[in-house]
Amino acid sequence: MSHQRYYSLFSNHIILDPKYLDIEFFEGETFDYYQVFQNSELIDFMSFKLPFYPKLVRVFYNNLQIRDGVIFSEVHKIPIMVDQSLFYSLTKLSSQGVPFEGTLVDDWKHIYSTPDAHKMVCNEQAGSFIFECRIMHYIMFHTLLPHSTNIAQASKKNLILLWAFQTDRQI
Repeated sequence: MSHQRYYSLFSNHIILDPKYLDIEFFEGETFDYYQVFQNSELIDFMSFKLPFYPKLVRVFYNNLQIRDGVIFSEVHKIPIMVDQSLFYSLTKLSSQGVPFEGTLVDDWKHIYSTPDAHKMVCNEQAGSFIFECRIMHYIMFHTLLPHSTNIAQASKKNLILLWAFQTDRQI
């Protein structure tokens, strides 16, 4: 069954190269939002570049199960269990802050305003991103949280995250 599932669902999937932040680009530059990523302790995570193995990635996802918030898989008869503590220790990311699931977090509802968030990131005359916000948006949604939709436009989720990063909210 597992082989059949692998060949029908995963064997032909293209595994995209991981996206990472080239921190050398920022050397000598004065982007304020680079400091935002440094303050959030994401630079190491976003600039992490190691080789990856597409066939192993496919097998991992083929065998993936999630039970009680823990990821289980098996690759070449090696069991893999990824829980929150392992994830945080491997990624060196903070486990502090509110969980963000794509919508406005309850803790932020009394202080967040979509028009204010737009004013914070957009040029009022042109309605487009301020240059540094465009860079920040690109980095966040190309490297940190990649998705297949058009990253040139900010969704509600994107705007909330931009606002959260700019106002130093812990996620």
